[in-house]
Amino acid sequence: MIILRIPNWLGDAVNSTSILYNLMDNKNEVTLLMKRYVFPIFKHIDGVRKIVLSERISEDIKYIRRLKAEIGFLFTPSFSSALEFFLGGVKKRVGYATDFRRLLLSDAKKPFKKGELHIVEEYRKLILPYVENKYPYPIFIKGYFKKPLMGTIGIDTGSIFGEAKNWDFDRYKKVSEYFVEMGYRVVQIGRERRKKLVDSKMVENLSGETKLEELIDVISTLQIFISGDTGSMHIASALRIPQIAIFTSTSPEWTGPLNPYSIVLRNGVDCSPCYKRKCPYGNYRCREIPTESIIASARRLIKNTENLRPVAFLDRDGTLNKEKGYIRNPDEVELLPGIVEGLKYLHKKKFLLIVTTNQSGIKRGITREDDVVKVNKKLEELLKNKGIKLDGIYYSPDLPNSGSLSRKPATGMVDQALNMFPIDRGRMVVVGDKEEDIELARRIGGIGVLVLTGHGRETEKIISPDYKIEEFNDITEIF
Repeated sequence: MIILRIPNWLGDAVNSTSILYNLMDNKNEVTLLMKRYVFPIFKHIDGVRKIVLSERISEDIKYIRRLKAEIGFLFTPSFSSALEFFLGGVKKRVGYATDFRRLLLSDAKKPFKKGELHIVEEYRKLILPYVENKYPYPIFIKGYFKKPLMGTIGIDTGSIFGEAKNWDFDRYKKVSEYFVEMGYRVVQIGRERRKKLVDSKMVENLSGETKLEELIDVISTLQIFISGDTGSMHIASALRIPQIAIFTSTSPEWTGPLNPYSIVLRNGVDCSPCYKRKCPYGNYRCREIPTESIIASARRLIKNTENLRPVAFLDRDGTLNKEKGYIRNPDEVELLPGIVEGLKYLHKKKFLLIVTTNQSGIKRGITREDDVVKVNKKLEELLKNKGIKLDGIYYSPDLPNSGSLSRKPATGMVDQALNMFPIDRGRMVVVGDKEEDIELARRIGGIGVLVLTGHGRETEKIISPDYKIEEFNDITEIF
């Protein structure tokens, strides 16, 4: 039994999700202890045994005692959180030796200097050597896989941490005015109620009015998101929303967005990062980032991402066609029920349809590579006759446990597709009936859908996917 104390800050809580799959992949029973306000980040994650909402220290200690946890990881730096684990009888208490709590920890790790490592790497170092570190991405925040509203820009005008961390409101206003004049809709968000950026019907002021779950929902629909180093910045990063991240008094090396569609802007003055709430010198030079830089970066992001499409990486045998072992004769290919309806639905939603299939029969000497190619062509023909065009088919001939870079769950086939197609990395889905399909989804930061055909029934006993469907056409209930 493992218990994990989730960070209290929203952004840190989002980043902590990056290690959950690593913990659950080892078939551990995992319980999460967290504050109520960060719960929406975790509520849809499968494989977590229980989520406990921290209220009072005395109640937390009582629950932890009943849990009888073998090991506890503390992602919070506070003395009080270590005290809870100590008095709660957690046998192995692992955390960084901060806030005078070394004696409360059974494995007190030396803390890193701020910015020495990204905070996600700090979390990963904490769980080593207890858990194998296989999955590099924060978990995609489940339930928010939506098509961005083109022409909609989100702006979070401030952090509650302090004045030094906030870019000037008037500069945000100028950015908003520019995009409103260009015909864009602007959605203004933030935890604290602030005045409207621009007096225009094209600006919707939601600052101080959204609960966390609603905030995630809003951010998931944006074409571009602009903010400082805030919790909302990390939400946008986890959702892979194209974003401009403005850093003033803090360090992107420590808490920057882990998002392939992010641009980080900073002033670079010698006194930054200071991590202060207020400028010690009173001049706030770190906030002097030109408005023109933000606008130019946003325009570049829009140009580079507006034609990106979601993708469904599809397993072949047992997912699209009936599982019949190593198929050598193309005439043996038989589509599974619901395939046509499901693929047509995904095509209508503008998904690229790309098959990735392990075909180790080639290296085993059971099938020839020419046989695999012919079977793939037969599959394409059957689907084409039903009005469905596959965008690509990739196969790996390599054996299991061979160190292959292409055989699933390795990402080689996906990497090839990323180089060939305009894929939105924030909207990647892997559909399959085997463990390696779900693990591939985790490795690429996508959503894993287990279809209970083929080997699906056996696979669901081994690994927890993001979604399970009885037949392929049930995918219409997810996206």
